[in-house]
Order: sequence, then C-alpha cells, then structure tokens
Amino acid sequence: MSTFLHNTEGSYTPAKVWFTLLMVIVAHTVGSLPLFFALPDHINPSDTHQVALALGSTRFFLLQMIPFALVAVVLIALQRWVHKRTMVQLFTGRSKVSVRRFFYSFFLWGSIMVLTTLIQIGLNTEELVWNFNAIPFFKTMLLLILFIPVQVLAEELLFRGFILQRLNGLIPSSLFSMLLSGVLFGLLHASNPEVMTHGYGLLFVYIGFGVFLSFLTVVDNGLELAYGFHVANNFFQGILITSSDQAFQLNGLFKSNGVSLSFTSILLLLGSLTVYLALCFRAYPWSIKAVFKNNE
Repeated sequence: MSTFLHNTEGSYTPAKVWFTLLMVIVAHTVGSLPLFFALPDHINPSDTHQVALALGSTRFFLLQMIPFALVAVVLIALQRWVHKRTMVQLFTGRSKVSVRRFFYSFFLWGSIMVLTTLIQIGLNTEELVWNFNAIPFFKTMLLLILFIPVQVLAEELLFRGFILQRLNGLIPSSLFSMLLSGVLFGLLHASNPEVMTHGYGLLFVYIGFGVFLSFLTVVDNGLELAYGFHVANNFFQGILITSSDQAFQLNGLFKSNGVSLSFTSILLLLGSLTVYLALCFRAYPWSIKAVFKNNE
C-alpha cells in the first residue's frame, strides 16, 4: 500500500481543507498583481511574446515566478501550522525525502528530451532553427536553475501532495483520485498562451502529463520522481526550444514556430514516456496494485 497516498496523519477537517485552498488562491492572486500593474495598457496579457518585448524577458519571467513562490510558501506554512504535518509527510511516504530519486528522474527525463529534440531536428530541419546566443542563453539557464524548482514545487505540492491525498480520502478509488487530480492539473493550464493559440486540444497533453505525474507519485510512494520529471521537463524545454506562444519567453538553443500536435510529435512523446517508465520500473520495485487500491 502507498503510505504516501493513504497517509491519515494530521488535521484535515473540511474547514481546514477549504481554508488552505482559499489561501492558495489568495496567494496566487496577490502574487500576480506585480505583473498586472507592470503591464502597459496597450498590451494583451495573453500575448506573452509581446509582454516579453515590452517588459524584457528576464523581468517578465521573474514576475511570473512570484505567484508560484507565494503558493509554495503558503502550502508549506499551512501544512505545519494548520494541518499539523511536516514537509516530509507532504512530500513522501518514506521516512525522509529521497534526493537520489529526484536526480535519477531529472537526468533520465532530461536526457530523453535532448535525444528527442535531436530526432526532431533530423526529421524536420525547418521546424527548429538554431537560436544560440551565448549571453542570453546562459542568463536563461541561470534563471531556470534558480526558479523552475520553486515553480514546480508549488504545482507538485498542490496537485500531487495536497489535492491527491485529500481526494484519496474522499473517493473510494485510488485510480479515480489519480485521474481526477491529473485532470485538475491539466485544466490549470487552460489559459496558457499555447493553448489559446492552438486550441483546447492541447489540454489533453497537459491532462495526460498530470495523470502521468500522479501515477508516478502513487506507484513510487512519494513526489520525488514526479518532481524530478517535472523540473526536468520545464528546465530542458526552456533551454532547448523557444517559441512565441510559450508561457515562458526565454532564449533557448532552438527557435520553433510553435507547439506541434503532429502525429510524429505525439509518437515521440509516447515513446519517450514509455522508455522513461521502463527504466524506472527496472530501477525501483514498483507495484501497480497501488494504483487500483480501494480505500477502506
């Protein structure tokens, strides 16, 4: 049994759960105000490319990170002072956080992303254009190293830590809890610029990623692999490819015309996830039974 998913320690009355969710919304809203007031009147907030040109990509990125930093702080503080739980209990079912698992997942998925990018270049040289510029690139790398772990921490603690565990306490099916938390994670990205540009079909990709990360959390008894995967995905996406319809407007190695949902890209993504799972199954003693475990 997943001791992480079925952890009943702490105080989680309905009032405290709703209070935490309300405070997360407040933290995100307050954190978004600096960017709101920094925007020029003539700029459409959903056009991230134009916002980056108006504010500068570095300033825009830092303003985007404020809501995530506040959400992470609020979640950690409320777990300690309201729900009477430690950070370790929110993050893993083990006695301590497995840093080794995080780095295994980070480097594994990062390596796969680099490989699939090279395959994309080989298959379609016109889609990705070399965009390397030393100073902007290394500035981008530094920003991503410093802030992507914070951004991802907020999302993982909320969706795979707090919400997944609370859903599992309400719903008599671990599988359904996993699916629902993944759907909620995907819907969070409904206002992303790439979704607004290319249509809501892209939401299925985000929902799929959400379900996949919830699956990793359930079978591995903690957030370490999901967190490492998520950090790697955002970090390597940022340094490898930049496009005008991305949420984060930074300077990657290659420039793309936009997110693609072609048959080739979907096939590459599914193949990449399969390789990742196969290597994780080989590295760790997982039991799929945890996914189908019904709550008592």
